[in-house]
Amino acid sequence: MGELDHSRAKFTTIEKTIKQCAQKNIDCLFIDLSGVVAIDGEAGHRLFQLHKSLGLIGVKTILSGVRLKVAQTAVQLGLSFDKIPVTLTLSRSLNYNPKNLH
Repeated sequence: MGELDHSRAKFTTIEKTIKQCAQKNIDCLFIDLSGVVAIDGEAGHRLFQLHKSLGLIGVKTILSGVRLKVAQTAVQLGLSFDKIPVTLTLSRSLNYNPKNLH
């Protein structure tokens, strides 16, 4: 909940998330941003690094709950969500079949 900034993005490190996904044989990671009211450039880039890194080990990622302000900031920062499936709500994300994602 709240703002996703550089210091908060460091809290959930890319390495820790990748390690956990690999250890638990995760096929798909759902990242729900519905509680995030703002995002900065560093946090946005770390989110994309996480997506790319997970993809390299075969884990698909789906974003949900992107608020208007977060979407506007992402566009202003030049962050493109076109390679990551995005749904309005977490419940809609759960209906995705990870094997059908590209």
